[in-house]
Amino acid sequence: MGRRLDWADTVKGAAIVLVVVFHSAIWSVNAGYAPAWWDQVTPILETVLMPPFFLVSGLFAGRWLTRPLPELLKVKVWPLMWVFMVWSALMLLILPLEARLDGMEREPLKNFLQFFLSPVRPRFEMWFLWTLAVFYIGMWITRRMPVILQLSLATVASIAAFALPAIHEYNVGYSGALKFYVYFLVGLHLRDHVVRFMGAVRWPVALAYVGVWGLLVVGFVASGMDGRPVAFAAMAALGTMLTLALGVLLAPVERVRVLGTQTLPIYVTHVPIVVVTLTVLVGVGVPGSADSILGGLVPIVVAAWAIAVALVVSRAVAGNVGRYLYEAPPFPERPRLGASRAGRRAG
Repeated sequence: MGRRLDWADTVKGAAIVLVVVFHSAIWSVNAGYAPAWWDQVTPILETVLMPPFFLVSGLFAGRWLTRPLPELLKVKVWPLMWVFMVWSALMLLILPLEARLDGMEREPLKNFLQFFLSPVRPRFEMWFLWTLAVFYIGMWITRRMPVILQLSLATVASIAAFALPAIHEYNVGYSGALKFYVYFLVGLHLRDHVVRFMGAVRWPVALAYVGVWGLLVVGFVASGMDGRPVAFAAMAALGTMLTLALGVLLAPVERVRVLGTQTLPIYVTHVPIVVVTLTVLVGVGVPGSADSILGGLVPIVVAAWAIAVALVVSRAVAGNVGRYLYEAPPFPERPRLGASRAGRRAG
């Protein structure tokens, strides 16, 4: 059940690149270095970013359905929540820089207090880690529920969350959990079907699907459907298929597959790198390029830089205490009663 699938790494590699480009575009536009048309591109990118990660995570989650809950919490949930809390704290440090780029005032005390509510009310871009931890717990709790019922309820919840933007405005983590749990369940319960599908798809079919997806997106935008929340649910489903198709097309590109095995350090580190980089450019007076043709390439260049720096940082701290930025320390164990009594007798 846990056997590594190379195409799954390629899918994750393609998806993490799109995630970094997405955030790079948002902040590059805010800083005045990228043209405003990126604001029309990012909502489309948003529909293809997270579903593939959750689907692939579900592919390898099946073994935990039969493990005791304490083991699941120790091995899967604890590491996710540790990294989530560490980087949620570090994100507080770049709030003043974000305010300088987007002109929106931050309230340091309010944000600091909200940080302590993060375990139940996630904030910042780290919500993915919190949501994945919730998915592991959710799948274990509902493991005896009929699969068709799980998928049906998750589908209804996803459509409802897309149809009710107020949920996203209230909390991005809650919104993401409702929107994307169905993709995690598809990977979990329909693993064999997904694996067979990916094994059968060849690059001409994948390339054709990319073309069809592009035409559908153009149709959504031209008809104004992209502004309707429910349409985003359909685009997310189509976008997931797009990313799977990219997994087939990019399979020969070893670098993309390797990136797919290193998504965690890229995911948690890229936003601070993007924000700091753009703040430095603004601070030293580098003129904006939003009105130039080359300005359209700025988010891609910044994204490539952020990925490279994120990987360098993660490798630099791999052998020292800095590794706890990306991995959890040992799970705190309760001392066993017998061991405690033996210790007292020995003393």
